[in-house]
Amino acid sequence: MAKIKKPRNKKYKAPRTETEEVSNFSYEISFEPLMDQKFQRLPKEVQDELGELYELAQKEGKQAIPRLEELKTEYPKLPLVYNYLAVAYGAVDSEKQQQIIIENYQQNPSYLFARCNYAQLCLRANNLEGFAKVFDHKFDLKLLYPRRNRFHITEYVGFSAMVCEYFYKEGNMEQAQKLFESLENVAADEPQTKRLKAMLHPNSFQRVIKKLVLGLTEPKT
Repeated sequence: MAKIKKPRNKKYKAPRTETEEVSNFSYEISFEPLMDQKFQRLPKEVQDELGELYELAQKEGKQAIPRLEELKTEYPKLPLVYNYLAVAYGAVDSEKQQQIIIENYQQNPSYLFARCNYAQLCLRANNLEGFAKVFDHKFDLKLLYPRRNRFHITEYVGFSAMVCEYFYKEGNMEQAQKLFESLENVAADEPQTKRLKAMLHPNSFQRVIKKLVLGLTEPKT
């Protein structure tokens, strides 16, 4: 998860979109940990072990995989295990990582990060309709989770950055810009926000690189 240094929680009101269902409600973005109820119900020793396995997955993914696979079998409805496995497989086997992401979405379709990781696969494949279906065409956190009034900053950034990219790829620059401005206001230093800035507002050097990349990828006649 991204490390963001912020002193206080803040209220956020989602930018209004004219093309999709929208929310008129604000919600709080928390910079403090939000405890997952499924995680809290685990035995203390399993909670501690998962924390250690996540650290190991980031540094030596191959070593963390066997035990995480065991825990996935033992707790098939615990999305965190799938998330950690995806991290572990990331540096080892990209195809297996994709399989774990799909499996997590199938097992835990209402879990935000399971949705986001699967939706990211759709974006990479330029499957915009598939992306929209993941979120039921609701591009606002409050609409997706009407009973929640607080979201963690990583939930907000991860979700909003992908939706911004979706609007960009769809050609809806107005909505992409609105989301980008909201991200800049809340999390300007985050890598996702900086990547979107390069995408929506490239500097001269970035424009040259983009042209070179397009020139290399376009089929020759």
